[in-house]
Amino acid sequence: MQKRNAEKIDRWVEILGHSADALNPIDHADPQARLSIAAGKHRVWIVACLNAIDAHRTGTKIAYDAPLRQFVFPAPASMGAKVAESVWQAYLQYVLGSVESAEWLGEAVRSLNPTALTAGIDDNPEPWWANELLILHALQSFVTLSGSIELQASLDRCVDFHLAEIQPDHATNEPWAIHAFAGHESGDTSAGALLHAAMVQGGGSLTPVARLIIRDALYCLRK
Repeated sequence: MQKRNAEKIDRWVEILGHSADALNPIDHADPQARLSIAAGKHRVWIVACLNAIDAHRTGTKIAYDAPLRQFVFPAPASMGAKVAESVWQAYLQYVLGSVESAEWLGEAVRSLNPTALTAGIDDNPEPWWANELLILHALQSFVTLSGSIELQASLDRCVDFHLAEIQPDHATNEPWAIHAFAGHESGDTSAGALLHAAMVQGGGSLTPVARLIIRDALYCLRK
């Protein structure tokens, strides 16, 4: 496992914190207001997770009960959207205290080879990459929040693959998994590219959804 560079992470916390604070009020909006600006199922997952984290901070009870859909990793890239949805659902359930979800997420990280999905010659690379980033984001957040440091080596190998084989900002204009790249010793360029693409998408500032994504990344980087 690569040793986390505390000074480097502190710098990224400052960079991302400054970017996310450009239009800060949405970060303090009520849960329904957050959901109203988050179109698309994967965006809704991260909003739900942020609501759950806030609930834990304030002692508020949130009820969430859904069956955990489990996949064996690595899964086919053609099933990437379903796998990403399941991983985010498991991350949400973990945040709300599910032991079963924590166990499954831990096993999912151990099973990365080195990524969550396996692409074939007929798979479109861009949706494959985008789903990989969605999955990596949730898995990195889980590993950080759970304190399962022994799992970080698997995520580092996954990030190594992304750094060698993909351009994250070609897969998405939202900063998914930015904290996985920011925490990696060789990930500064990719983290910067993700932030730049998100800023361009928002016309020079982050969109409300991008700020919510970065808020999750910041929460984990500060741990």
